[in-house]
Parts: sequence; C-alpha cells; structure tokens
Amino acid sequence: ECNLSLCALYGMVQCDCPGESKIEKCHMCCQQKGSRSVCLLYSIPNTCASTTSVVLSHYFNGTRVSFVPGTPCSGNQGYCDRFKICRILDADGPIARLKNSFLKLDEFDDLGDWMKRQPQSVVVLIVSLEIAAKMKVDFDAIGYEG
Repeated sequence: ECNLSLCALYGMVQCDCPGESKIEKCHMCCQQKGSRSVCLLYSIPNTCASTTSVVLSHYFNGTRVSFVPGTPCSGNQGYCDRFKICRILDADGPIARLKNSFLKLDEFDDLGDWMKRQPQSVVVLIVSLEIAAKMKVDFDAIGYEG
C-alpha cells in the first residue's frame, strides 16, 4: 500500500503550498522535518517550497508534481479538480442557505428556542402535517394507490 507523499522519500513532509493561487494549491510542496540538510544552501527548516523551487530542485529536478483529482488541498478546505485547480468547499451551500433563509435556524441555539421565537412556523408545520395525514387517510379509504 502506497500512502506516503513523495516528500517522504527525501526525509521531508508534505505541506500546503504558500500563496493564494488555486492552481499552486494543487501542486506538491515539501518542507524539511526540522533537521538540517548536509548542504547549507538547502538547509531551510520549516519552509514550505514547491517541487519546482530552487530549494528542492536537486530532489525533483525542477519537475512540478500535481495532485490527482480529488486530493484535499488548501488545508483540507477544498479538493483538486480534474483541471488541477483547488476548489474550496462551501460548507454553507445553496441548500443550507435556502433552509436557513426560511427557517432562520442559524439564529438559535436549539429547537426549543426556535419554536418559542417562531410560533407561526410551528403552527404552519403542524397544520401541514395534519392536512397530509388527512389526505393519506382519505386516499386509503378510497383505495387509491398513487
């Protein structure tokens, strides 16, 4: 099973590439574990650098190493797509925003608090459930199987 980064082959650890570029976030960057390398030119511990950088050129020959699609990027806040661009995940996506805009759940700590402050929503919910239950009973009575 291969689950180590290429950085581990050279005694380094993989790190998030510095900068804001969504393209760079889908390229591999490495940093020294903390022990200094034999060559002083490359002995910069705790510095994250791209595989194309001068610092890592003797390891990777200046080759850019891209992540495969689906790899987490940008501190696990996104994933690399098939175009090798880091796509940040929207934790508050369109469905969650729609739900929050109607129910305003993000303003309350618990369901009881929401029910106390939104009694009209509770009434509408109860009436809707009663109507749905009544319709089911009516459909069952006439033998409707829809």
